[in-house]
Amino acid sequence: MKSTIKIGRDNSNDFIINEPRVSRNHAIITDLGDGTYEVKDLGSTNGTFVNGRLTSLQVIRPGDKVEVANCIVNWHDIFINPKGATSPSLIQEKPFTKIIKTISVGSAVGNDLVISSSFVT
Repeated sequence: MKSTIKIGRDNSNDFIINEPRVSRNHAIITDLGDGTYEVKDLGSTNGTFVNGRLTSLQVIRPGDKVEVANCIVNWHDIFINPKGATSPSLIQEKPFTKIIKTISVGSAVGNDLVISSSFVT
């Protein structure tokens, strides 16, 4: 089991959130080994929140709600099942928030919107 989980938009993170309001390296959560964890904001632009309160460093426990930008991260599930860290169920958007989605468009199979045309790369 990993003792830390890095969260952010950059591909180098353990848990990647492709949202414009999430910083490239947004936050890190560390397992302190005694049933508690620590969340640390990494100087993000839009902040890290625990139970609705802005924080830079805070001890958290299972059941605490961690938000990065406007996204709620089911952080405890990431520690329980790190191989499932790409599961969409591990992140929830706050209802009624304006979040601009980033999608990829192109002819490659890995894009969100695939266009089969010789004019599209």
